[in-house]
Amino acid sequence: MLSNRDYMREPETGARWPVSVVLMVILTAIFAVQCINDVYLESLVESYLALTPAALVRGFVWQFFTFQFLHVDLWHLIGNLIGLWFCGRFVENVMGRRRFLVAYFGAGFSGGLLQAILMVLFHDHFPPYVFGASAGVMGMFAVFCRLLKDSE
Repeated sequence: MLSNRDYMREPETGARWPVSVVLMVILTAIFAVQCINDVYLESLVESYLALTPAALVRGFVWQFFTFQFLHVDLWHLIGNLIGLWFCGRFVENVMGRRRFLVAYFGAGFSGGLLQAILMVLFHDHFPPYVFGASAGVMGMFAVFCRLLKDSE
């Protein structure tokens, strides 16, 4: 396994939270702000941050990154947090912080790109927007399965 090799591990610089746990805290905090916005402010900030093909056509390419931090409801957030807790921490421990983040956001970007393409091609079968960290979490699940492919 790669984690058994000293040269594949990142140097430890002291007691820090795992980046997967920091990501979970950030997702929860953004969801709280999103709920406050929905109830009290009612601003249209989600229309600029959620992934929508119409906005991508207008050049809102940051949505490939920002949609990964929004969630539709509490259960959506909880599901993604559970996935990050069980798979993300393991993957980060094996791959290291930087490679974990590249893999996580790469999977999120790839999932968003695929979703945007499908939304354009089959617009009648998809909602007009996409929220959530699910693509990144499912990417971590895939990496988790790949890392443990030979275990019994």
